[in-house]
Order: sequence, then structure tokens, then C-alpha cells
Amino acid sequence: MKKILIYMCLVFIFLSSVDAFPLSGGNGKVNATVFGTIKGEIEGDIVPIYVDIGVNYEDYNLVLVDDDDKFYSEKPIEDGSINGVNSCGLGWWTGWGEDEGFCREVREFEIPSTATIKRLRVEPKDSNGWLKPEEKAPFSINWEGIPEVSDGNVLIKFYGANKPQETSHAPAKRVSWVFELKITNNGTENKIVRPRDFIVRDQYGWQYPGGERGYWGEMDETQLLPGESMKFDLNVINLSPLSRPVELRYENLTMDISAWT
Repeated sequence: MKKILIYMCLVFIFLSSVDAFPLSGGNGKVNATVFGTIKGEIEGDIVPIYVDIGVNYEDYNLVLVDDDDKFYSEKPIEDGSINGVNSCGLGWWTGWGEDEGFCREVREFEIPSTATIKRLRVEPKDSNGWLKPEEKAPFSINWEGIPEVSDGNVLIKFYGANKPQETSHAPAKRVSWVFELKITNNGTENKIVRPRDFIVRDQYGWQYPGGERGYWGEMDETQLLPGESMKFDLNVINLSPLSRPVELRYENLTMDISAWT
């Protein structure tokens, strides 16, 4: 039960920060709405992804599809219930929306930490023979609304911001943020990418550089070839606990990230 409550808290944290969701899709009979996703802690090269979804049909499977069109099936639910057939109220229920025909659940996946999800595949199951052939056809919900900015030579995509972590044990604790970014070199020459060249500005106009005080994470300096892309986590530390990041800057590029924080 404690684990379920933690997941539910994470749902509310995430939903308050993302403007790309909710996303919906359907096949005419079975309809689904994704309210958001939650990224867990990376273990080795694997990261857990939790999908908060509402569906008007109880018996279905979900599959995440990355930008290389690789499929990732759901991880079996640990409470002993049958994966994909959980009824509302049996542990993963998060409440009723305006349409009480929808059951809202949180489903778990494990994917490579370097993968980029581009869509969710919903596969209705029909063990009782209740659905017509067209009503049990799988359908996809595409991930949309990822912020990006470009000057023609550099393209930056913003995939989200992780919850602040404490960096000090003082009463007024400093916090750190982790921003998931992808940068593409669209120029004709090699491009040096450094974390300290990224600047995050808070709501008061105060600026914080990435990799401050030598904290580089797994990336210090990388040389991108023309046409090459790199996805990475940008660490920004020692922010005031009152600060809310609202803008990301890189060279002459500026991106509004206020809806994600």
C-alpha cells in the first residue's frame, strides 16, 4: 500500500508540471487518455516508466514504442493481480473523472535509459467475445507537444524535468534539478557541447549554469559531428528551494519550460 501511495503522489507531481498531456486516442469503441508519465530511478541501463492512463474498457494490454520502433511490453503488476485486467479499486485506482465509464490506472514499463518514447500502443483484449473485429483493433496514442527550439544550426528538444533533490542538510535546503534534453548539430562543422553552456533562469530572473561547481554527471564535454544528436541529463544544482525554473538558454536560443516545472 505504501508503494501505491508513493506512485499516486508522483502522479500528482508530474501532472502539475506537463502541458503536453493529456493525450487521447481510440478505435471507435475502446478509447484511452494518457494523463502523464512518471520516470523512476535509473538502475544500470534501465529506467522504469509509469503510465497514468484512463480507458473505458477493462481488458487491454499496453505497449510502449520508442523512436526506433522497438516494442516494450508492460511489467507484470507486483500485487499478484492479473496484468492488464485490474478493476478500478483493486490497488491501482486513482479516481473517477468526468466520465465514470473510464477506469484510471498506473501501468509500469522498463525501458533502456537512452530510449525515447514516441507512442503508446493500446491493445484491447476480447476473451469473452464482446467486441466486434473493428472494436478490438489496436490503436496508438502519439507523444506530442515536446518543446523544441532551433536556430538552424542547433536543435534542442526538452523531454522533462525531474523532481528537485536536496543538496544541503541546512534548514533552508538547496535543491538540484535534472533536465532531460536532446541536442542535434544541424550545422556543417563539429559542435562542442558543454553542460556549463546551458543556463536555467528562475522566476526571479536568477541564472544557474548546468554542471555548476564541477558537477558534470556523466557528460563533461562532447564533440557532436554534423547531423549527430545526443540525449542527456543536464544537472543544475544549488538552486534556492523557492526557485522555479522557467527558462532554458543555450547560446542564442531560449526555451520556455515553465509548464514543465
